[in-house]
Amino acid sequence: MDFCLSTRRFILSAVQIPPPAVVPWYFDPDWGVFWQIAGAIGAVGLSAVALVVAIGIAMRQFRIMDDQGRVIEDQLNLLREHAALLARIEGIEDEQRAVLKRQGEIAERQREIMEEQLARKAILDVRYLFHRRYNEASGASRVELRLGIYNSGTRAPQEGLYWKILVPKELLKTSGLTWDEPETDKGEAEDSYKEPCYCFENFLKDPVFPRRTTIIGTLDIPVTTLQTPHMLTWSIIAADGAFPSDERDGELPVTQAAVVEAMRKTHLREGILEMFQ
Repeated sequence: MDFCLSTRRFILSAVQIPPPAVVPWYFDPDWGVFWQIAGAIGAVGLSAVALVVAIGIAMRQFRIMDDQGRVIEDQLNLLREHAALLARIEGIEDEQRAVLKRQGEIAERQREIMEEQLARKAILDVRYLFHRRYNEASGASRVELRLGIYNSGTRAPQEGLYWKILVPKELLKTSGLTWDEPETDKGEAEDSYKEPCYCFENFLKDPVFPRRTTIIGTLDIPVTTLQTPHMLTWSIIAADGAFPSDERDGELPVTQAAVVEAMRKTHLREGILEMFQ
């Protein structure tokens, strides 16, 4: 034991190793535990900070997602409102189309009415109606014919009309002629056949309704006179124009056959046609 100590001292004195320097405090083994604890606390702190940051980020993401959800909900509401608006627009368009169609139908009907109004006019002519057959005191048979103006048009002539009738003088030698209007003018003229005639004319104020005859006079003719044909000529001027429409006057034959036809039209009793047989 002593030998070992002596040897150690000898070696140390020979080598002359300087005494060890002072070890820094942070290399002191006693401080190692401190640094381990501090490191662990730091790691925990960093973990806590990271966790807090992560939680903050997550909360922020949740809020963003919530905002996005509300935005999506608003967009869905807008889409629903847009769809409803489109449906309403389609309904309005359907209504507009229906209104336009109805307006078109009304316009078409108005056009038809206007065409009907424009097409409506009086179409006038002079004709006679069989009135009666009677015998004179002498036993001679006579026929009364009512002269009238007939309207085959669709409306009465406006503001009256002017009429003119030429009656052969030869016919009036044996026949009687009276007018409902006593102020009927009487003159003399020749018809288209150059036969001397009396010219009667007047203004008729009474309406001549469609499909009706307005009587203006009476012609009383012996039956025997009907065996000789005679011709009345006539013309009419009204607001709807001149009748006949051409330059020639209208003709009204006074014959046995024409009177028979007039009797048929007035639906007289059977057997009256035998008066000419």
